[in-house]
Amino acid sequence: MKIGYLVPVIAIMLIVSVSGCIDGFDLSMLGFGGNQPSEVASPDLIVMSDISVPQSLPILAENEFTVMFKIKNMDEETINDVKIKLYDWGICTPIVEEFLPVDVNAGWEGLPDSTKPNYYLRTIGEFYQNSEEVIEFRFESPNNDRLANIPTVCPVKWEINYTSSAKTNDDFTVISKARNDELQKSGTPSQITNQPQFVGIGPVKIIHTFKTPMPAQSNSSISFTLQIFDEGSGIYSQVEAGTMFLKVPVEWVSDDFEEATKACTGTFELLTTETAISGGISSGVTANVIANLQNENGYVVYRNTIPIKLYNRETHKISCRFKAPDLDSQDTPEKTYFLSANITDYSYRITGTKSVRIEPMV
Repeated sequence: MKIGYLVPVIAIMLIVSVSGCIDGFDLSMLGFGGNQPSEVASPDLIVMSDISVPQSLPILAENEFTVMFKIKNMDEETINDVKIKLYDWGICTPIVEEFLPVDVNAGWEGLPDSTKPNYYLRTIGEFYQNSEEVIEFRFESPNNDRLANIPTVCPVKWEINYTSSAKTNDDFTVISKARNDELQKSGTPSQITNQPQFVGIGPVKIIHTFKTPMPAQSNSSISFTLQIFDEGSGIYSQVEAGTMFLKVPVEWVSDDFEEATKACTGTFELLTTETAISGGISSGVTANVIANLQNENGYVVYRNTIPIKLYNRETHKISCRFKAPDLDSQDTPEKTYFLSANITDYSYRITGTKSVRIEPMV
């Protein structure tokens, strides 16, 4: 994983909510209380609609029918390798043309049910931005003997799998003790404004919640939590190990490596030059590697070491604590810092179903 992949995204499109709700997702419930402005992009990347059977229902025995639906790419970018997987059809028989069986080399025609494919798969290599695809599953209904001359239902089930990334950007301002004292003595209110937290498009959302009021004073603690939510219509069960990254200013990080790597509770490791090469922190790493990372545009990167599970479509809160730099010694009145979090290449799954009633032929 290249650290360069983590370049912050400032401009985020498809903003649908500011300090409000998206599809039942109330930012104020996360402790924002209206004090943390947020711009949250749509949770929809791929949407499924218009599930139908164009033939007249019910379907008679020994007849063909089609289950069809639309999928649309809501993003402003192409989504690659979207997979449509048909995995259940009851006692009906799939008629596959564009869909491949799980074993593309198997000659499944005429084989007994026990040896036929478990599912069929179609891949859209490039699903272009704002484009639509019509997906059709064709089937043949069973004969009267297999129906035992009584009605039945074929439960047609499928899922859509695609890969995306979640991104969140935020800022935080630190003020020197000298400037803070000046403002208080003069009765002048601070001109610091809390800029919006930008939460990117897609079903998986990462939310920062600052516990330290802004602006923080020099040398004081900067405390916040991270929490991941699934706001889509599909299924996302966990953040896989090594796929979530937190990027913070190097000025916030302790010079003591042991203290620096424990900045976030039990979940993240500090990504060093050795970590980036070997995939893990090697023994004997000293605080000097932190200084070496100042060349990464002044930021250090943390990576999750274990999977982070979602329960009821959200994770537990991950607490992080850093230290505001000493702006007084730098003769700097105030300074705004940027931080970001992202989850790279997560897999998301949307499921669909259509029950088709089959009647025996008289």
